[in-house]
Amino acid sequence: MLGELAAKAAGQCIYAHVEEQLKTLRPKSLRDLSTRKLKEIINTAFQKAHDSVVASYVHAPSEYIFPVPGFPVQGRVKPQAVFNLSTIEGGVMVYTSPKTGLRLVEFGTTVSLALVEPRAGFVVVAHVGDSDVVVGSVDDSGFVTANDMTKTHSAFSLSERFRIAELLSAGDDEDSVNLRDDGYLEVLQLGGLPSSVALGMTRAIGHKWLEEYGVIPRPDIKCYDISKEDAVLVLATDGVWDAMHPRDCCLFVLQRLLAEGQSVDQVARDLCLSCVFMQEKAVGAADNTSAVIIRLDARSQAGKDRERSVKGGSVFLSLGGRGERSVV
Repeated sequence: MLGELAAKAAGQCIYAHVEEQLKTLRPKSLRDLSTRKLKEIINTAFQKAHDSVVASYVHAPSEYIFPVPGFPVQGRVKPQAVFNLSTIEGGVMVYTSPKTGLRLVEFGTTVSLALVEPRAGFVVVAHVGDSDVVVGSVDDSGFVTANDMTKTHSAFSLSERFRIAELLSAGDDEDSVNLRDDGYLEVLQLGGLPSSVALGMTRAIGHKWLEEYGVIPRPDIKCYDISKEDAVLVLATDGVWDAMHPRDCCLFVLQRLLAEGQSVDQVARDLCLSCVFMQEKAVGAADNTSAVIIRLDARSQAGKDRERSVKGGSVFLSLGGRGERSVV
């Protein structure tokens, strides 16, 4: 709930900070900045975004409709419920609905960030949560491969489990958290609620009440040299990756970009609609589904592609606030 508000606030904050820093430092290329400086800029941007989202808790709307209005799939629209804001013992804000009872005012968003310089052949990727990034490549024989640039932050990750276990062992919350086998982090007692609160990721922007239990906004950051085979960068939320294997996604994208000549905007929309359709058909509901597609072959396209999607030093964001379904 309220994930779409968190995604908007986080995106604006991260974009503004990164853009401001690059304008101030004025590097000729991202390569001119040390890895330490790049990480400092990105870590600060994510922390500012986190602080902005947490500060917005006090401005939660008095009435909220969930799921947020979206587009119908196969002629169906999810049933919606109206939630009203109230306060329970201890001053904790909750939403109430006759259908679902109490829901803690607790929200946040995943983020994937890409700084792209195609002419310099350089990409910087950062992310928190389960909005992952993949590079799609094509070799001389036309064979397509997918290179995962990120690893989902969830309880499936051993490193995340160790990080959270170490954090909790230093305090009194060790028995309050269950790192479930389905990848969820579950807090058994939170905010005086009668039921537990669970989140399908271990890092995110926002999620004020879960931060002390290990849900942090610190991103993983990776620098990448673009090779001549690399054709596209795909940033997408879990609604895409739940429906498609990364290589299947890259095949879908490259077939339409290179063979059919579609624009990146059209391919991104078709990708999201296809993934929503597959999720609806398979499990009856679709998760947050958004995607950004960036062409990495712009150096060879210079002067030929009227719809070049990438320019040197561009900043791209993919956001996946809980409760949001968007097509970028």
